[in-house]
Amino acid sequence: MIRGTLFGAVCAFAAQPALACSPLPADTRSQAEILRSSTPVRVTAQCAFTHGGVRDDKYGGIAEDLGGGRVSQILFDGNSTVLVADCTRREAAVLTAPPDPTEDPISTCGPSRYLPLTGPNAILDLSAGGDLRALMARATAVGVREGNPITILNTTPWGTQVPRKDRIDLLCGCKLHYPSSPGAR
Repeated sequence: MIRGTLFGAVCAFAAQPALACSPLPADTRSQAEILRSSTPVRVTAQCAFTHGGVRDDKYGGIAEDLGGGRVSQILFDGNSTVLVADCTRREAAVLTAPPDPTEDPISTCGPSRYLPLTGPNAILDLSAGGDLRALMARATAVGVREGNPITILNTTPWGTQVPRKDRIDLLCGCKLHYPSSPGAR
């Protein structure tokens, strides 16, 4: 009964006019309209990018050299989703950290804070392991999820590859930090 009362109080509080989260309005444009209105991806000399994807909603930070032929880029907001590339093997993966366990578990919007994958409090050393497979084994052990970077960054909402103008170079950091590597070619 106490749990139900607490949940009711939280729901009543969440029903205030200034909701922290609300569903995004559905994009009712046709595929042709979405493609026509898409802005080409913009990339800086340090591989940071904006306007990726056909809806211009993909963006990432500068490419950081992790050493040993590996680079990373923070994706989207915060430091809990990262693109990691192994330039020596021409491989890439997107890692997403688990939710912060200290966050209040009662939420209608899902987690709002995730554990960091970069910085001094990172839950994982992104340069660990001899290759991405070894890094993924370590990542999985601490609750990090792996995602396919092509699906996440370079696939349209309707499941096809994005046009070249909207495509994110998953190995851009290799060209910057390891220009003679297989990932730079």
